[in-house]
Formats: sequence, structure tokens, C-alpha cells
Amino acid sequence: MDIFAPQRACIDRYNALVTRDLYRQVDALFPGAEKGEAVSFDGTRLHYITMGSGLPLMICNGVWCTYTYHHVMADYFRDRCRIILWDYRGHSRSQVPEDPESFTMSNFARDAAAVLDAAGEERAVLLGFSMGVMTILELWRLFPQRVLGLIPMNGPYRSSLALFSESTWFHRLAAEVVRGLSEHTWLLSWFTPVVTLPINFPLAKLVEIHPRLCPRHEMDLYFRNIVRNDLASGLRAIRMMIDYDASDFVGEIDVPTLVIGGTEDGWTPEHLMRELHEAIKGSEFFLVKQGTHATPIEQPDVINLRVDLWLRDHFAPMLGKAGSEQKGEKRRSRGGLRAI
Repeated sequence: MDIFAPQRACIDRYNALVTRDLYRQVDALFPGAEKGEAVSFDGTRLHYITMGSGLPLMICNGVWCTYTYHHVMADYFRDRCRIILWDYRGHSRSQVPEDPESFTMSNFARDAAAVLDAAGEERAVLLGFSMGVMTILELWRLFPQRVLGLIPMNGPYRSSLALFSESTWFHRLAAEVVRGLSEHTWLLSWFTPVVTLPINFPLAKLVEIHPRLCPRHEMDLYFRNIVRNDLASGLRAIRMMIDYDASDFVGEIDVPTLVIGGTEDGWTPEHLMRELHEAIKGSEFFLVKQGTHATPIEQPDVINLRVDLWLRDHFAPMLGKAGSEQKGEKRRSRGGLRAI
């Protein structure tokens, strides 16, 4: 007999209540987007949306995220790019795979390729945020012919625990702890109602996000999406990040690359982003002043302008009309936005 069944049922009802209109609010951020479903190599169904026309630009999210962080970017580029946003396996509106061992970075890259196929795009510029950096790097490793360019933003290219320690034993211990939690999610499920409490926003300002630049409604969507997500899938993705290391091949990347970091990013410190920039020959580096790990929602206009300039430098013929018409005016103001 499960003596805690009534308590867990109450938690489930509460979580369903606070997230009942989540996806309606998410959809409202992307007016006119077309929804689609891709089927990956193992049959896992993946939710995606497309909007705009022009240069294909695929955006890959962070762990436990959906694509809300990128709605300002999608709106900015929709008149010159075809934006593709999607949910990882086990995240948000994508299916939880039958095989729990399918959470590998190679499979995430294969999922991204399946979304490109479903969207009818052979090649695309790939922007990866947080864990999405690993995803786009792995996609280049497996399918380099499908990658026009790379924009790694605020995300590690090697173990996500590099911030805390470079010790091998520490990484192994952390990986096993996360594995154990993913197999016994009931231990964490008791705490999920806490994630959506109002106190989490001021706490986040103390820990990571910018105290003045980060909009509260953006973080509210983020917290509610964590509760809506499958706990085990998120933990398996975190373990995958602990194990991943792209050091062996990033020096071989030969497509235009813009690396973006933040001076105040506590989860992916500046030195890790600079390491990636220095490893990729010919890449450009842009450092966002006061940029935290939430830079895409704190300073979206800064990010959009720098990405816009970079796209014009490398992909001008593929951009839509709006990008080419303003070309002369914005090139004159580029000085402070060049690689640092």
C-alpha cells in the first residue's frame, strides 16, 4: 500500500492548477507560428514551431526549458529568417522516450536533425543556449553538412560541472547522484510546488539573474515550465551534460561561429566561453556586459543586434528584404559590437 498516495495526488493537482494555461501563454508569445511534430530515429515525437521566412535559423534550448527565452529574438528575425524552435525529448510538449538510456547528446543531435527534416530544411544556422551549446556542437560533429553556422550562447562545451570542480571523481560522484535521483523522482516530486512560489524570483536575483534587467513574467514562465516537465527526463539531461565534452573536436569546426558570453554568468563563466572561442579558428566573440545566464531575456536587444550584424557579414544573400534594406545604416554603428 502506498501510504503517500494522497499527498502525491494533492501535489499533482496543485501543479496542474498552476500550469493549466502555461502552453496557451507560451503560444501567445509566438503569434502566427506554425506547429509541427517530428518523429526522431527511435520514434520519439518532438514538438516544434516555425515562423518567418528567409535564412533557416534553428534555436536549441537549455535543460528543463521550452523556447520562451527566445520569443524576442524570434519576433526580431522573423522577417528575414525562418525560425525553428523545438522541445527536447522528454521536455515540455515533446514525448518522453520509452528508453531512459536514450538521453545522450548524440541522440539530442539526431533529434535536432529530425526536426530540420520535418521542417523541410536541409541546412540551418544553429543557435544554442545553455545546454543547447552542446546540442549544436554535437549536431555539427555528426552532420557537418547540415550546419551553415554556429552561435553558442551562455553554455558550456564541456562538463557542466566545470564551474565547481575539474576533478574526475567529483564529476563521477555527481553523475551517479543525478542518476539516482532520476530513478527515484518521488524524492524530488515533494518539492515541485515550491518551484512556483513567489519567493523564487527574489531568490533567483540573489543567486544568478540580474536584479533589475530580468523581467519577472519571463522567470514565472520558466518556473512553471519546470513543474510541467518530466522530472526524470530533466535529470537525465543534466547527467548527460555532466558527461559531455566537445574538446576533442571543436578545433575542427570550420563554419562561421559567433560565441556569446556574459560577464556575470555564474553557470557558464566567461573563461569557458573564451576557451570555446579560442578553440574554434576564425570564430568571433561577443561579451555582454552585466550578462548573466539569463541574458536572452535580460538584454535581448543587445543579443539581437550583434547576431544581426554577424548574419549580415556571413549570410547576407540568404536574409530577407528587411535585413538588406537596413544594411548601410547599421554597419556604421558596428564598432562597439565587434568581437572582443
